[in-house]
Amino acid sequence: MERRRKTELSEREKQLIQLAAEGHTDASIANHLGISEATVSTYWGRVRIKIGPYSRPELIATVIRDELDQVVSELREQNEQLIAELQKSTGREWGDPEANYYRKLVLQAPDAILIVNEDGIMETVNDEAAALFGYEREELEGQILHTLVPERYKKIHMQHREEYMLNPQKRKMAEHSASLGLHKSGDEFPIAASLSPVETASGVRVMCIVRRVSRAYTG
Repeated sequence: MERRRKTELSEREKQLIQLAAEGHTDASIANHLGISEATVSTYWGRVRIKIGPYSRPELIATVIRDELDQVVSELREQNEQLIAELQKSTGREWGDPEANYYRKLVLQAPDAILIVNEDGIMETVNDEAAALFGYEREELEGQILHTLVPERYKKIHMQHREEYMLNPQKRKMAEHSASLGLHKSGDEFPIAASLSPVETASGVRVMCIVRRVSRAYTG
């Protein structure tokens, strides 16, 4: 499907896409929104005018992908700002073995942040990240990252992490499939994340800023 510029949808159109993405039929959508099926069809027509003459699955995939792209873009900007702030405020490189400024900055950040080493161990987890996954911070620090990944994705996640560490670069997480996090309760939820490698005196670390999203793109 051809990539399109992000188009703003109305709140009602977004509700239509949300319900359709959850598997609702037009009749069910009409019931949820308190409108007629004819009106639902009218909204589909408006969505096609804005996005393109695609099938419903393609329309849903386009909207979800655009939303996730926007979230990831925001996360990458936050990631870059955080690193710039650290270097500006300390005047030191991340690799300075006598400085631990990065930990204080990460712990105080308003975003959910994980710092992971080359072995996939979470060395630093702030309170926002711990709360996102349902843990206390101390429960996660020192644990393997795939603790936060659903069982069926653990193997592929480890493979992707190893490939990433061979050539670290700023990238978004799980471009190939849905990004799902695993809550301590066992519930799964969609996430978006931005990864940035950082050279330190003791090796490469990866800063990961994570945000929960309404749904995951599986196309």
